[in-house]
Amino acid sequence: MSAKKAKPAILLVDDEPNVLQGLRRSMRALRDDWDMSWVEGGAEAIAAIRSHHFDAVVSDMRMPGRDGAAVLEAAAQANPGGYRVILSGFSDRGAIGAVEETAHRYIAKPCSGEDLVAYLRTALALRGGLPTARIRDLIGKAPDVFGMARPAVRQDECLALAQSASFNLDRPIEDHREAVELLRPLVLRALCHLTALTKGDVTDEAGEERYLRSVVMRALVLGGAARRICLHHGFWPEDVERATAAALLCHVGTAVLRSAGEVRYQASLDMISECGDSVLAAERRVFGATHVDIGVYLSIAWGFPDEITALIAGHHAPRQVPGVDIRPMAAVHLAQFARMPDRPEWHDLNFGEGMPFHGACVEAVPDRDFLEFAGF
Repeated sequence: MSAKKAKPAILLVDDEPNVLQGLRRSMRALRDDWDMSWVEGGAEAIAAIRSHHFDAVVSDMRMPGRDGAAVLEAAAQANPGGYRVILSGFSDRGAIGAVEETAHRYIAKPCSGEDLVAYLRTALALRGGLPTARIRDLIGKAPDVFGMARPAVRQDECLALAQSASFNLDRPIEDHREAVELLRPLVLRALCHLTALTKGDVTDEAGEERYLRSVVMRALVLGGAARRICLHHGFWPEDVERATAAALLCHVGTAVLRSAGEVRYQASLDMISECGDSVLAAERRVFGATHVDIGVYLSIAWGFPDEITALIAGHHAPRQVPGVDIRPMAAVHLAQFARMPDRPEWHDLNFGEGMPFHGACVEAVPDRDFLEFAGF
């Protein structure tokens, strides 16, 4: 008889008893689905986080003593894979920068219980299917840079990566201010993580290939392709930012798998070519987790918004992620196939102008029905 699955544990924090009471009333129907705890104030919340496991933490921003930033920092340290939400009023907007890398979502107060429940359901579903223990084992064998929520890299190093030929920007960037205006903060954060990977590179078992750098170059190709696709189709700047950042990060899990050993990684490639396995099926058989699983886990651990994590989760199978924003998802999915000289049957896909075809990869075929539904 299989063991009963534990209910997700959720901590809700606010120093105003009336706010907590209102949320408690609106979420009462979920008592059989979630194990919910309610605490007044940051100090009590941090003590609870240090003594109990929570799958999600929802905290008010402005509280006396230990504020929401301190609560989410403690939550991120205790459970990097957990879901972290900040509730903020209009007057708190100046303090939001303090939780930029620990909060997965900002919700304006007053917040309805229905909206909060919807966000929690989506986030918990995104995390629920991950083979977390196996992912942590694989990351533990990889270079330390994968564990850095805030990689120590210089601005000029990130700018150099942004201006590489692989990323294929349409114009040069002079300084960090211009980079923020052109690429926006989430893309720069993704580039910082990729820069850290190049600094932590090692040789593979045969001593021949710097595998982290090769994965970074592929990530730049995908990010640049997604950005050009979005611009070609007239996306809003926020959607361009999300799709580009997600495309940059969607294959960081490949570097973790490569770090498990070139022999094992080559075995997964052999299953694709010899047995007809899909990329994800082959990775799961060899490693017990896929590059998508690891990418989702790292995106969560690094504090990227759930909109980006969802795009990473669906970059191979876009219809399998519920509630995802369709057009950015289509751009990230389409970017996977943008540089394929040996697949002329894909050249009719609407990549946009100036999209070069070179390089190769072992992807599944594009989901044309999804792309057509998205207007591509």
